[in-house]
Amino acid sequence: MSLDLIVWISVALLLVHEFEEIVTIRPWLSRHRDDPRARRQVFWSFRNTSTSIIAAMIFEEYVIFAVIAFTVVLIEQPAVFAGLMIPYTLHLVSHIAEAIRLGMRTPSVLSSAITLPWCLYAIVELIRQAQAPLAVGAWTVVFTVVIAANFALIYRLRPALERRLTEHPPAGE
Repeated sequence: MSLDLIVWISVALLLVHEFEEIVTIRPWLSRHRDDPRARRQVFWSFRNTSTSIIAAMIFEEYVIFAVIAFTVVLIEQPAVFAGLMIPYTLHLVSHIAEAIRLGMRTPSVLSSAITLPWCLYAIVELIRQAQAPLAVGAWTVVFTVVIAANFALIYRLRPALERRLTEHPPAGE
């Protein structure tokens, strides 16, 4: 399969996953507000966060992924995209593991389970195309650090975004 096809299918599937997070986090938190298992769920910290803020945070992550994907297509470097797909795939696995650990359906577990086989296939194919396992490993480390730093940044910015939204609410909220 061509690098371009792998990249753009992956970008589309990430969008499906991100959309599921946006539409399910708040309703799930409302439904499970009294369930002690929910307090151990990663999205519990979003219980007082508006859907608009959640969507903005997720959109920012998606834009970064899409920019990297576009760059990979331009420079034709499968090792770079494999390095991005590995931490993303681990992210999907963590959603599935969390649902199993908690014994309940959690936000984004459905899209995680559905898209995980594609991600595994894409990683194997990208590594085959790259023929440079050390480069894949190096890019995986780079993107894991970038993703962790980005999560820290958007979580730190969340209170400021929430204050801004409170002062200037969008129409309909």
